[in-house]
Amino acid sequence: MCLFYIAMELKRVQELTQIPEMLTQIETMRFLYPNLSVEKYETYLSQMVPHNYIQIAVFENEICLGITGCWSATKLWTGKYLEIDNFVVNPKHRSKGIGKLLTDYIEQKALALDCSTIVLDVFT
Repeated sequence: MCLFYIAMELKRVQELTQIPEMLTQIETMRFLYPNLSVEKYETYLSQMVPHNYIQIAVFENEICLGITGCWSATKLWTGKYLEIDNFVVNPKHRSKGIGKLLTDYIEQKALALDCSTIVLDVFT
């Protein structure tokens, strides 16, 4: 587990790599998917984690303020890339820089993995 502490603040950015620790943050994920059941979430995660899926979360004390999934892979058009998946910030904590903490961490992660591109698919 990798921790990235923000200087002078009580927020921390943490990588979640194990399914049990991801499941504990389901309430934050439910801001995006309100009807997501624990059973379905665990099933999906068990299919995704073996394919390099991790989550990155921002915490203040023990409260998850925002979370995103990401995974790395390789495609012919770009080479190695990092894909952002399910980017969620708790509505009570929006416009407080949580999204920037997540994207800054993702950028550093992509550089560390030697990725040429960061990808984000968006839907409504």
